[in-house]
Amino acid sequence: MDLLLNSLIVICLITTFVILMLGLFHSARSGDNKDNKINLFMRYRVAIQFVSLLILTIALYYKT
Repeated sequence: MDLLLNSLIVICLITTFVILMLGLFHSARSGDNKDNKINLFMRYRVAIQFVSLLILTIALYYKT
């Protein structure tokens, strides 16, 4: 179970970082549809961060 929780935590953290970098990349580019994509990526990032916090909370509860 520890391996599963640790793997989920790492996957969530990497996914959050990748979505953050994609959002920053799209914000650096110029274009008309830029604002919609930036907001979309940041919404995804916030949702993934929420899932990451839930998994971290479950892991903390399980390990204590």
